[in-house]
Amino acid sequence: MSLFRLCSQSVRVSSVLRFQSGSAPLYRTSSCASFPSLNTSDVPKNPLNHFVGTRHYSVPRVLDYVFWPLNKCLRCVTYFTGRFETMPFTNKRLYYNPYVEDIWGRAFYNNSFKKLNKCHVLYPQSHPQCVQVEAIAIRILEALQRESGRRHKLADREWILKLDGTIKVVKKRREQNVKSTTARLKDGIDWEFFVVDTPFSDISYKSEGRILVYSGSFDVYKTDDELAITIATEVGHIVARHMNRELLVWEPCLLYHRLINGDNPKKYYQLSHEHEADYIGMLLSASAGYDPRVAPVALQKMDSGHHLFHFMEERIKYMTQPEVMQKAVDIYEERRKTRATN
Repeated sequence: MSLFRLCSQSVRVSSVLRFQSGSAPLYRTSSCASFPSLNTSDVPKNPLNHFVGTRHYSVPRVLDYVFWPLNKCLRCVTYFTGRFETMPFTNKRLYYNPYVEDIWGRAFYNNSFKKLNKCHVLYPQSHPQCVQVEAIAIRILEALQRESGRRHKLADREWILKLDGTIKVVKKRREQNVKSTTARLKDGIDWEFFVVDTPFSDISYKSEGRILVYSGSFDVYKTDDELAITIATEVGHIVARHMNRELLVWEPCLLYHRLINGDNPKKYYQLSHEHEADYIGMLLSASAGYDPRVAPVALQKMDSGHHLFHFMEERIKYMTQPEVMQKAVDIYEERRKTRATN
């Protein structure tokens, strides 16, 4: 066996050396004369040219018949169903789709509101805490109406306490509501502020114009200024369309980062939205006549179990920046002088 391997290797080496020495090749070149029936003009110069062309599965036809028509339809739907709004104080131009907020608002009313109502934890409007919240909300919405040029008011609905302890919602015109500063106001939001009987201290927005105030917040925030800055921050979230932007922008970005990069950048988006809401809330509460300098103090009273507690230091650092705090204080002092004059 070893002798056979040695002979085969010697044959290979000798053939290679004979090929390098310029000996005749092992194959014979044939000319076109050997094949008289072959037409050389029909033979393509590039043998891969027969792959070039449009097939039923090619990209141009997919673009022409699928992608571009779908793209045009989506642009038409986006143009006719959405609108652009300018945020107060920041003057950012945002695209807003009201159907997203409407669907989310209906889901909140059908699920959360009915569950809270069945648990007998919602206070009627005649409750002292509801009266206090609505008095603060009216001043905040008046300031928002001045700054945005849109009509913002409390919804013409009344919550009546039934005998079984649940709340019945009745359409009724409010006696005390936001006063329109001018007749030329665009359509805005009808707001509702719910007070929930729970020891947990938190104020959160659930959908467009609906804000929950937990009764434990009245034990933590002792003054109207502290309560107003927390309510104005949630109003800032709604005005900045953070829920709409989260559904339309965050989810595709988060999916991309999770699949491609393998990280979760949700905290960076959340922190930027919190800074934006804090900025709007401070200026809005200052325009309503509440002292914005209590904002860092009110934020420090956040419950340690809150899902945004880990952002507290970054938010306080942002609030205490001179360009942010000084602007809010200037608006507050100017508003105080205006109210004293009137």
